[in-house]
Amino acid sequence: NISTYLFESMMPLLLVCGLLTTVPLLVAPIVIDIRGEVRQYMMQCTLKLIPYWLGTFVIDYGFWVLLVTIVWGIFNLGMVEGFNQNMFSTWFTLVIYGLSFLLFLYCFQFCFKSPSSAPRQIFILLILLLFISVVVTSIIPGYPSWLDWIWVWVPPIALEHGLIEILQRVDQNQRGYGFFYR
Repeated sequence: NISTYLFESMMPLLLVCGLLTTVPLLVAPIVIDIRGEVRQYMMQCTLKLIPYWLGTFVIDYGFWVLLVTIVWGIFNLGMVEGFNQNMFSTWFTLVIYGLSFLLFLYCFQFCFKSPSSAPRQIFILLILLLFISVVVTSIIPGYPSWLDWIWVWVPPIALEHGLIEILQRVDQNQRGYGFFYR
C-alpha cells in the first residue's frame, strides 16, 4: 500500500521534528540564566557552574525521557507496526539519543548572543538540517556509508536515521535489540 509506505518512510522525520519542538523549553532557561540578569544573582549566591549544569542536565534528561516515553506509548497505542514489532529498540533509541541531543543543544546555544531569539534560531536551523539530510539522502543513489559519518555529528539527524534503520525492520526483516547496538 503506497500510503503505508509513505507514512513509514516519513514517520521518523515527523517524529524527530515533533521532538524538536522541545528545543525552546530546553534552551531558553539556560541561555537566560547564563547570559541574562540571573547570572549575577547566581554569582552572588556562590553557585558554581558545574553543579548548575549537572542539575539542569539531569532535570532536562528526565523531561526528555518522560516525553519520549509518552510519544512512544502513543505510537504503540496507535498500533504503528514498526513500533509494535520493535518496542524496546525504538524506546531505547529515543531515550539514549536524548543524551547526545541535550549535550548538543547545550553546546550549540552558545553560538547565539540573544537569550530571546536563540531557541527559535536553533529550532529553525535543526529543522532545516533535517530536511537537507532527507533531500540529500533521497538524491544520492544507493545511500553511501560515508553519509552516516556526516549525519552522526548532528544528533537530531542521527536519531532520525537510527529510527529509519529500526522502523524498516518489520515482519521477516525484524531484528533483535543486539542487531542495532553491537
